[in-house]
Amino acid sequence: MQSQSLLYPQSNNVVQETAGWFPVENNMLERQTEAEALQPLWEETHFIIMKEALEMERQSLTSERETFQRECAEERNAFQLEKERERFNKELREQLMAFQAENSAMSDDRKSFKIDKAEMAMMRKAYIREKTGIQRSRVAIGEREHGKRKKGHQKRRHV
Repeated sequence: MQSQSLLYPQSNNVVQETAGWFPVENNMLERQTEAEALQPLWEETHFIIMKEALEMERQSLTSERETFQRECAEERNAFQLEKERERFNKELREQLMAFQAENSAMSDDRKSFKIDKAEMAMMRKAYIREKTGIQRSRVAIGEREHGKRKKGHQKRRHV
């Protein structure tokens, strides 16, 4: 009954004039002792609630930190990929420039080779003219070196 009176104070609610005291004062004293008795329980409950709140806050901060670290890692990876892509593109550009330089050198060689072939043909024609005494070569008339005709040129017809 004592524990029940701590939780639900039911006795002494009615004013008893025969005893000469007011139960309201007794009720206040009873409530004060009840509060003193409940103080450790309240402190323990408060401690548990605060502990749970702090634990939830810690978990929340931990998850936020993990999310932040994951986002930072993704950004760092993206940044590294961008740097690697830039480096790779730079290497490709350098290789392309080297290839183009080599290609232009080869094309210059080809052009000079064509010029050399043309010069050799001119020298050969000049040599033939010198030896034979012919002023005009067959090529000028319309024949090629191997007896073929140029496009559009026909053989002379004897009438």
